[in-house]
Amino acid sequence: MSLRPICFMVMPFGTKDTGAAPPHPPRVDFDALWKDAIAPALESLGYRAVRADQDTGAVIVKEMLERLFFSHLVVADISIANANAYYEIGVRHAAREDNCVLIAANWAQPVFDLQQIRRITYQLAHEKPDADEAQAIQAVLTKAIPEVRAGRSPVHALISGYPDIPADNRRAQELADQLEAFEALRGRMLAIRHMPREGRAAAAEAFLADNPPADIQLDATAIEIFRFVRDVVGDWARTLQFIDALPPAIHNSPYLKEQRALALSYQGSPTDAIAALETMIGSFGDSPERSGLIGGRYKKLYNASVAAGKPDARMLDRAIEAYQRGMLLDLNDYYCSCNLPALLRERGDDGDEAQAEAAACAARLACERARQRGNPDEWLKPTLLGLAFAEHNLPLARQLTREVEREGAAAWKLGTTLADLRRHLAQMTDAAMQADFGALITRLEAAQGD
Repeated sequence: MSLRPICFMVMPFGTKDTGAAPPHPPRVDFDALWKDAIAPALESLGYRAVRADQDTGAVIVKEMLERLFFSHLVVADISIANANAYYEIGVRHAAREDNCVLIAANWAQPVFDLQQIRRITYQLAHEKPDADEAQAIQAVLTKAIPEVRAGRSPVHALISGYPDIPADNRRAQELADQLEAFEALRGRMLAIRHMPREGRAAAAEAFLADNPPADIQLDATAIEIFRFVRDVVGDWARTLQFIDALPPAIHNSPYLKEQRALALSYQGSPTDAIAALETMIGSFGDSPERSGLIGGRYKKLYNASVAAGKPDARMLDRAIEAYQRGMLLDLNDYYCSCNLPALLRERGDDGDEAQAEAAACAARLACERARQRGNPDEWLKPTLLGLAFAEHNLPLARQLTREVEREGAAAWKLGTTLADLRRHLAQMTDAAMQADFGALITRLEAAQGD
């Protein structure tokens, strides 16, 4: 009698916290998930389904490595962060060319490197899957695993000749040369960023002519030059053209897909941007950046409706929902939370003022933490200034206004920030408070004109 092929399952044991934002489950019983959903799916595909805890010997490194190497299929659940799982996926990717499948719940937030690898997503709304949910997970896995298991390991697919690479392989020297060239490019871009305004545009155009996007080979180079086009050239149409002209393998990276969606929005297509971002979330999972970009597009649609004299409350609600979702994914990421106070006060429903104050406080603490840690984000200081107004924190607003006057308007992006400050000012209901913060805006406007 022929033996059944072995599937080795990599996943957490017991009940674990998920870190997922409501309405997703705060905890998951992975033993129940294995017993009721995953193992039956693997068995139905003809595999002998084995999990590490089923064999006490599997805790020994040698035997764990053997199972990762010799098993016909390895399935790894990456619904929650798990160092052992990440290590074991890496071992399998290096050891075997195919038959390593990643799966995850629909609310999972995989680490950046794994976000770029295809995974099977299943719906999980409860700590323990009920009978219907378990059946649905089985159906997803039994259909999708045969479709994706032959996909090549990224190590084998992307490193030419692996694993039979000689020690003196010329690619190692090419990589060293590329990194040296990358540092030279960064130095040239930094010099252009610090040039006087009158010569900056011509220098930027000369740099871009020397570095056409189709010739770029490294993701890191593409991202650095993209940011240069976005920030120094400052033309969203040109930014979109740059992304689209990159080699497909780089153009399709999650980060550049996000930025392309943002460029689409600035080109007048916020609904196209929302659709692109929601597709990304479906494929790679949510993140504060993705939810925040969606919130920003709904905010833009709401502002347009206000300007047209027909405020669309649905767009305001959706902007708030997206920003709140992004904020709860990571309270240390202030991008989403800093947008909430003004929008919540604009809506003015019961409880919105309390939520606005809480969001402003959370965002300010995240900004102050980032500042203490030396975060180089160019939007950190202007965001903190906006939050001082949103939180009605007059001492902090006075302190930051003095810093603007010392450092100059450019470092604080006053061209953009002043509009937000005026919006916060208009929402203040106390006359004395309005007078104090209005005086600070007058000083900032004077600093902008200097």
